[in-house]
Amino acid sequence: MKITFAIILAITSFAAGAQVVWHNPKEEGARLHNQTLTEEARSNYYHRLPDRVEKEVRTPVWNLSKNGAGLSLKFYTNSPQIRVRYTVGEGHGFPHMPSTGKSGVDLYGYDENGDEKWYAARYNFADTINYNYSIPYPHPMHELGYEFELYLPPYNTVKWLEIGVDSSAYFKFIEPSLEKPIIAYGTSITQGACASRPGLIWTSILKRRMDAPLVNLGFSGNGRLEKSLVDIICATPSKAVIIDCMPNMAAMLDVIAQRLDSTVRAIRAAQPDVPILIADHLGMPATAKWDGLQKGVEETMKIQRATYEKLVAEGFTKLYFLSYDELAMPMDGTVEGVHPNDIGMMAYANAYEKMLRKMLYEPQGEVSSQIPRRQRREPHVYEWRERHEENMRQAREQQPDLVLIGNSITHYWGGSNRAFGSDTWEEKIAPLNVVNLGMGWDRTENVLWRIYHGALEGFSAKRIIVTLGVNNILAGRGSEVVPGMEMIIDAIRLRQPDAELVINAIYPARNREQEIAAVNIELEKLCRAKKVTYKNFGIKFLGKDGKINEKYFSDGLHPNAEGYRLIADEFIVNSALNN
Repeated sequence: MKITFAIILAITSFAAGAQVVWHNPKEEGARLHNQTLTEEARSNYYHRLPDRVEKEVRTPVWNLSKNGAGLSLKFYTNSPQIRVRYTVGEGHGFPHMPSTGKSGVDLYGYDENGDEKWYAARYNFADTINYNYSIPYPHPMHELGYEFELYLPPYNTVKWLEIGVDSSAYFKFIEPSLEKPIIAYGTSITQGACASRPGLIWTSILKRRMDAPLVNLGFSGNGRLEKSLVDIICATPSKAVIIDCMPNMAAMLDVIAQRLDSTVRAIRAAQPDVPILIADHLGMPATAKWDGLQKGVEETMKIQRATYEKLVAEGFTKLYFLSYDELAMPMDGTVEGVHPNDIGMMAYANAYEKMLRKMLYEPQGEVSSQIPRRQRREPHVYEWRERHEENMRQAREQQPDLVLIGNSITHYWGGSNRAFGSDTWEEKIAPLNVVNLGMGWDRTENVLWRIYHGALEGFSAKRIIVTLGVNNILAGRGSEVVPGMEMIIDAIRLRQPDAELVINAIYPARNREQEIAAVNIELEKLCRAKKVTYKNFGIKFLGKDGKINEKYFSDGLHPNAEGYRLIADEFIVNSALNN
């Protein structure tokens, strides 16, 4: 229903005479997302690869690297209209791929709860291409709008681009994440042929599903496992590497084994722990098996599979294979028997997501508390994404002994610009070499997202204390707290195996004391089953009648300075920091 609403509004007329402010990302110093080797010089801001690579790759690869496949711009705005205008260097369409797919842009948004939205546009393809969007903001929690991502043309070179918003609107470009990207190296299918729009390329779908940076190294007709491209992959610290080159190797059977072997060995030498996924040829529908070509397709599959099995037999670990059967390309999933249409792109993304969640240990559950997602519920106080990035920087630089994970109660204790217990924090907690990973308004699913996206990487803590769940309860989802906490426990243990993990009970809140107590009983049972330390620091907040003692709270939910002082010693003694 939300997506339908956005589409309906997008085809209505724009307000006449609205004053527009145009933002040029290059001139404003914004950085493109999903670009590799970003510290190196580029003569064109919108090229995928830096200039020095031109001398190292074949000319067709260099020319294709000028196309914007996988690149995007991210920004915040509350503008009711968003306009995009730009020019490109080549023709708008292909015979088998529409202008919206080859040369168009594509806009997605995320509301305060992380719900994804796609926006239809009124567009016009001329010397200057124009896309116009109307943006509804139903039931906003704040006045600072949504986060948006604009995908760039996958098969054309952007010369210049501007984003226009209403003159009274808030607007801010978003910097790329510190998180390591997934890298996809492949053919025209990876580059985007033949999706109807950029957001429906399988790499774009996968990027949204995993909600992680993804570098698209797809080169139409030129995914050939070449050393020059492998060197780029090796030089880019990665979360995972996908190799999907077989559709371009059917005429190069004699070099497949050697090149694939060399590719895997080079990546593993440069990045010993990175998972590598080798993808099978997508095959051809039974109704499109052309004489001569089908035999080559079958041979590539045999040679690649044999090479993979040889590497595994040698002892290579974190090496995975996505088979033809697992790709499960539908009969009508291609445009002409070779390139996926939107149906085929979705099938591709489904298969890759299933495999990547296994490779990266990022499972999803069935209820909302188990489905990792971002949030932006109070940007007027702090920007959630920016705090996540700053927390990662701080943790990697500081190398903390103690990590506190939680919601606003943890966040606003101390160590930030907005603190209600700063005296106690500085006196008792800060000396413990602590990093505060509390985030206002976080629920279990938001913490799970942060863990999956680098919050606990780059350091080894001695102790991690988690206090979480009240915001799930306040949202009417108390029954989902324990399932969400179970996934958080598993995720923390996997990423910080040497840390002592302490689960602190949910603090009591005004008029919610009994409900919270009931959830805490189940939380304690979970901790016993998982053999995790369980503590209840917040019991001190309760009076003899089982209600909260109001003198320790500022609003019935958040402790005041006296409340934080009451529980401070519990973090030192009861969490066994002195053992």
